[in-house]
Amino acid sequence: MSKGVVLRCDADGVVAGIVRDELGLHEVFEVGRAFAACVDRHSLGKALDFLRALREQGRVSGWELNVRVDQQLRTLCFAGVLDGCRVLIAAAPTLGDLNGLGAWTLPDGQHGPDAPEGKRHGYEPQDSLFDQISRLNNELVNLQRQLTKQNAELERLNLLKNEFLGMAAHDLRTPLGAITAYSEFLAEDLDAVLKDEHREWLEVIRSSSEYMSRLVDGILDVALIEAGKLSLSPEPTAMSDLVARCVVRNRILASRKNSILKLESAGPLPVLWVDPARIEQVVGNLISNAAKFSPPKSTITVRARPHDGGVLLSVQDEGPGLRNENLDQLLQPFRTGAAVGTRSERSTGLGLAIVKRVVEGHGGRVWVTSVEGEGATFHVFLPNTKGENRT
Repeated sequence: MSKGVVLRCDADGVVAGIVRDELGLHEVFEVGRAFAACVDRHSLGKALDFLRALREQGRVSGWELNVRVDQQLRTLCFAGVLDGCRVLIAAAPTLGDLNGLGAWTLPDGQHGPDAPEGKRHGYEPQDSLFDQISRLNNELVNLQRQLTKQNAELERLNLLKNEFLGMAAHDLRTPLGAITAYSEFLAEDLDAVLKDEHREWLEVIRSSSEYMSRLVDGILDVALIEAGKLSLSPEPTAMSDLVARCVVRNRILASRKNSILKLESAGPLPVLWVDPARIEQVVGNLISNAAKFSPPKSTITVRARPHDGGVLLSVQDEGPGLRNENLDQLLQPFRTGAAVGTRSERSTGLGLAIVKRVVEGHGGRVWVTSVEGEGATFHVFLPNTKGENRT
């Protein structure tokens, strides 16, 4: 006589009773427990597929599932039959034993697929599948609370970092300005008695202090922007005059390399409601960046034209261009891309990041187009939007 287990389950697959048990598995198939939770956790997915196939076909057989008995895995063959609202499930050590149970011998072609073990992982048996879902939901809520606390702490630390950067940058401005000024005084007043190497040393002091001053100014601006304290004071601004003024003011940057800085304007530009000082900073930063990466005796072109009710500005250089993988990095703080200035000029990595923040503060956008070896063009679109002071 074949030995096996026969279970009576309700329509939801919960064990309602044990009809027979010659294998001593009544503790495994506990009454009131979901059938799928009775098998080993690595067989849970397959057990759910077994129940689904049983509901769809009415009769299934030949499914192998693992159960855990005294901490040992044991493989059993399962069959099932759907009788109205009742579900009868039988299990035996082998398919022959299963067929030997009589009522569980099924016609050929109705055997269930032998899906591989370990199809789904990560579940542990609980009193019911509902308990399992409830536990997972509680864990998710706890993780969300922890994430909220961590985000709040990160925000607090970021504010402290911005405050520190702002204070440090502000305190560094005065001594750096003094170093620059005194180095220029020495170079002018002692020019007649200085040796060439001494002039070179003074130039290193002056250029280094100027670089540090630019870095400090950039850090202060970025700190204010990140802290939400960079206030814009928009006013009606004649954009044609502003762009022309910026080009004239920055021609000296191009002249240092015997390059040409020219302006191409497609007709008069509209009057925009912008912060003129900050927009001049934007245009100046873009021209400075172009001059830095342009070779000697090249041309830097500033273009300005009306566009979609606003103004579209672009600054094009004839430098080495940029790789596609570097384009997204350029507008982030302290990112300078792979290129270096044509005279090994140092970059703070803040100028373009400030451009992006200021333009976005005006409701505009910044982007760059480039082909490696053929220069780069930075584009700025400023919309015609009138409003109050923005941050």
